[in-house]
Amino acid sequence: MSKAQIALLSALALLLAAVISLIAVVATRPAPSAEFVLPPFEEEAQAGIPIGIPVTANYQQLRVNDTFIAGMCGNLAVTDGSADIWLTAPETNAVWIRVLLLDENGRELGSTGLLKAGEYVRRIRLTEQPTETTTVTAKILSYQPETYYSMGSAVAKVQLNVSK
Repeated sequence: MSKAQIALLSALALLLAAVISLIAVVATRPAPSAEFVLPPFEEEAQAGIPIGIPVTANYQQLRVNDTFIAGMCGNLAVTDGSADIWLTAPETNAVWIRVLLLDENGRELGSTGLLKAGEYVRRIRLTEQPTETTTVTAKILSYQPETYYSMGSAVAKVQLNVSK
């Protein structure tokens, strides 16, 4: 065999190896994730700021970043399949917000719908009624209005208080 034939065979072998590698990479890629589902707006949203929140609820406002503040309670009274969260989106917010409650394994226990700036909701619906007081994670999500692009998130530990 001539040097030209050996070089040609080597180039073809390298090309074949590259094609096989490409096929292997494409075949082992994870499947695309599920499509984003637009969260609904909160059906029980009220305009303004909440009044009459019990002191024991430990209501606080959290500045998450330059685009938004979220007000909510740290001690959530649980009754009839929901909890008093008093989630508030001040008028100064440039985003829509919502909250997910998650257990220690990251399983969703409840959620609010989206709130626009200048709205609040008293209660968060729970997927199941807890039988005892427990600490959970409140994940605050924010969305750019109209586009639903994420504008950041934050987490806070909150108490689900079950009265006996």
